[in-house]
Amino acid sequence: MVAQVQPDAIDVSISQPTDLDAMSPGTNAFGLGINASGQLAGAWDLEGDSYDAIRWKADGTPVVLHKATPYGQAFGNDLNDAGIVVGSDNEVAPGAGNILHAMRWNPDGSFAELPLAPGAVHQAAQGINNKGVIVGYMELANTSTRAVRWDGQGAHLLGTRLCCFDVARDVNDAGTAVGYVSNGFISPARWSASGALTILSLPPGDNFGFANAINNRGQVVGLTGFANGPDVTHHAVVWAPDGHPSVLPFSDSRNDDDLTEALGINDEGVIGGLAEDPSDPRGTRAAIWFKGRRIFVPTAAASRAEVTDLSADHLAGDLLVGDARHAVRWSFSLRFRFRGFFPPVKNPGPAAPFRINRVKAGQPIPVTFSLGGKEGLGVFAPGSPASKAVACTLRGTAGATPIRMGAGGLSYDAGSDRYQFVWQTDKSWGGTCRQLSVTLVEGTTHKALFRFTQ
Repeated sequence: MVAQVQPDAIDVSISQPTDLDAMSPGTNAFGLGINASGQLAGAWDLEGDSYDAIRWKADGTPVVLHKATPYGQAFGNDLNDAGIVVGSDNEVAPGAGNILHAMRWNPDGSFAELPLAPGAVHQAAQGINNKGVIVGYMELANTSTRAVRWDGQGAHLLGTRLCCFDVARDVNDAGTAVGYVSNGFISPARWSASGALTILSLPPGDNFGFANAINNRGQVVGLTGFANGPDVTHHAVVWAPDGHPSVLPFSDSRNDDDLTEALGINDEGVIGGLAEDPSDPRGTRAAIWFKGRRIFVPTAAASRAEVTDLSADHLAGDLLVGDARHAVRWSFSLRFRFRGFFPPVKNPGPAAPFRINRVKAGQPIPVTFSLGGKEGLGVFAPGSPASKAVACTLRGTAGATPIRMGAGGLSYDAGSDRYQFVWQTDKSWGGTCRQLSVTLVEGTTHKALFRFTQ
């Protein structure tokens, strides 16, 4: 592992890239999507003249997916946690030119063309969620495009500005899709599960934008920029669930050729993409962002790369090796420097018998901890902190329910570098034990045991 320790409250560890190409030199491969088990979807050009859609297994073994004709072009654009890959197959039909099909490839090797959307001549699938909902676009005979959603009831057109080019790029498990629409200029777009269109705001001074990905918390990432004739700059942007845009750190350089872009985001809020590095002759480099930090991702010497998608602990992308692109995967972890609970709460210790805090039921408990620096007040994962009844031993967090906090919720004191919240316990807990669990947004969970007296 290559450890990059930040001088703040986050420890970062990112591996060297694992090259997933089993190809001869001079060909190209792209890793375009990744799921929770580390499988990748993408494409490779083994023969140098025709792309195949690929699913890479968790161990890196490539599986070539069906293509309509030997001379067509097939791409696996995304996959879900069940291993279902979606993408496109550009069929070369004798006498009819090229026909672009939206495809779904199943883990058992079966495949299907997705139903044609109304009026579609060509169509392609771009994203899939864990409920099997797929989004993409279709092309009309006049070459304009419309954003499409496929589900168990067939193909549905999404809301539009009624002109030119609409594309859906990604969809989360709630069915919210993101992409872009065009009506003379390109705007980042979000569609509700019912298909209603919302144009996402641009940062001040920008005049175009694309939304590339959305997570299950409703955060959206992409790029926005300013185009003035042939001069174009753009930078990576994240939109909060309420639609407010923020330019990501170290990606707001309107005075030079900034080409930074955010391509993916996981449920912990880690963002992947590529970023400008003025000190590096490679120009743009693979990068991730987390809570205001930009971190460059290790690559081979003098190689350019990008992160196209990410799970909780893996990054997917591609690496430029000579003149060829290679699909690659990185493992990574981002962790706060949690320094344990401070008195009056006792930490349980590393092994049984665990230390148990004895507290009178109904008494408020001040819970104090440090992350080694100020990380804002949004450090808790959804549903955390939580507690559950246990037999006075450490267990998993399943079945825990959110606790009742005292007035003011979570606070931070810069002088002592400590966070604190008050856990309001219940009198009915007398004679029982409970486990308090604090899960942070980067995925770590910290526990303490309590025995309540009457």
